[in-house]
Amino acid sequence: MKDLEKFLKVLSDGMKSLAKGFESVAEKVETMAKSEGMENSPPKKAAQAKAAKPARKPVKKTTVKKAAPKTAKKSAPKKKTALTATEAVYQIISRSKNGAGTAALKKKTGFPDKKIHNIIYKLKKQGKIISQAKGVYAKV
Repeated sequence: MKDLEKFLKVLSDGMKSLAKGFESVAEKVETMAKSEGMENSPPKKAAQAKAAKPARKPVKKTTVKKAAPKTAKKSAPKKKTALTATEAVYQIISRSKNGAGTAALKKKTGFPDKKIHNIIYKLKKQGKIISQAKGVYAKV
């Protein structure tokens, strides 16, 4: 019960400080409106009376919008996705007639030696390429 009372007191204090903030904002808006020559600004007393009362949020009435009939959309042409490193190395090896060496793969892809050796190891494990000679690989 004490926790509830503490919570309500904190909530009440918060609402009071919020009301004071609204009052100061209303006063600033009013002074700005007067300086710009606006004649339709609300009187100061009415703004303070409204700010003193805790404001309730207006309940918004929502209307259900009917969904527009869906039309068949044409699918956009598929963009080419970037190749993975393994796919790029495999493509280079499969395109070469006499096989591709690690130096050529490094030059064409720009990958470091370690990455190329790891990719070659994976491709050999998968059975996609074979070693023709030391450092030269061909498609199966």
